[in-house]
Amino acid sequence: WAGDPERLVIATKGGLARKGPRWLPAGDPARLVRQAQASREALGVERIDLYLLHAPDKRVPWAEQVAALAEIRDQGVARHVGLCNLSDPAQLAEALALAPIAAVQIPLSPFDCKAVRSGLVDACAARGIAVIAHSPLGGWRKRGRVGRDAAFAAIGGRRGISAEAAALTWLVQGLPHVIA
Repeated sequence: WAGDPERLVIATKGGLARKGPRWLPAGDPARLVRQAQASREALGVERIDLYLLHAPDKRVPWAEQVAALAEIRDQGVARHVGLCNLSDPAQLAEALALAPIAAVQIPLSPFDCKAVRSGLVDACAARGIAVIAHSPLGGWRKRGRVGRDAAFAAIGGRRGISAEAAALTWLVQGLPHVIA
């Protein structure tokens, strides 16, 4: 960024609601639009660069959730829209029939490669859709696991880096189209 506001990219998510101590998917289309508008106002920007649906809501038809993203984009609330926590390429294909999806955020770590095995990462790469990895070291629930992994510790030791750095290098080199 180096202080140049023209290079700053604002990305945020919506589509969750608090229920007690937990956050749950909340894909009601009107709520999604309101959340995007509220995010734009709270961020003080004319338009959010990338607005992502945090997680599919099984209680709301997928097409309605994606149509709300298209509306957010068409209204100029967000320049680009994206999806998080998809489970397979079919979900992506269905979404692409309704809205231009710019990015997909997925859990991706040495211990969670479901999105790779399902073909979702390759489907994104084939369509020029950015893939953003979250929890590349396993997230807060699995924190420390990479550092205790003998294989990554050995690789790191040979390269003079930590087991975590070795795991991230493995992840990025193996999937060059993923933003970790």
